[in-house]
Amino acid sequence: MLEKIKTNRFPIIYGLLWTTIIVVHYVLLRSGYGFRPAIAWGDSLVFNLLFAVLGMGLWFMVRFSDLHKKSFPELLFYHLTSATGILFIWTGISFLILKNNFPGDSPYLLFLSESLTIRIFLGILYYTLLTTTYYLVINFRELQENREKESQLKTLLKEAELNLLRSQIRPHFLFNSLNSISSLTMTDPAKAQEMVIKLSSFMRYSLETKDNTMSTLSALNQTGTTS
Repeated sequence: MLEKIKTNRFPIIYGLLWTTIIVVHYVLLRSGYGFRPAIAWGDSLVFNLLFAVLGMGLWFMVRFSDLHKKSFPELLFYHLTSATGILFIWTGISFLILKNNFPGDSPYLLFLSESLTIRIFLGILYYTLLTTTYYLVINFRELQENREKESQLKTLLKEAELNLLRSQIRPHFLFNSLNSISSLTMTDPAKAQEMVIKLSSFMRYSLETKDNTMSTLSALNQTGTTS
């Protein structure tokens, strides 16, 4: 079942994705701006790990936003409000942590202030990608669940059709058997008695056997030969 989409793999994929982003972020700060490793790692870890945590909370916001019942304007307003709140928390906490950890590094603090706009655009990109992915996952799960329900309904329908067929066949079988026995009572009474015994054994076997139990020919033959 996809509620299991692969539920065990999802955290691993999520972790690997953010690990990759953290490493790329670090490399860009080191090679592109020449910041020392402590600053490059600090900036990369704080900004990306914080958004990763907020992104996990975003899953629940998407999961319970009820996509099918909201109109497009309602959904747009919902996500604009949500994105604004997340970006405000993300940038505010990240800047606060980094300014307190590197208070004496003027070049970095200047870079931090000047990069605010880029980071906001990056946050919007993160938000968009995460929400889109979450909606795809949810829709895929719902599709799988609907397919499973459809398969179960088809199975139940087949069983109902078989049960209906059995209920129609049994009265006809009994009616024809009794007519045959009635004819034999006048032409061959001994044969008629034998058929009554066999019919009685068969009916007893049918009552004792479940509908979904397979019967072998040998078992059916035995019911016809034993009283």
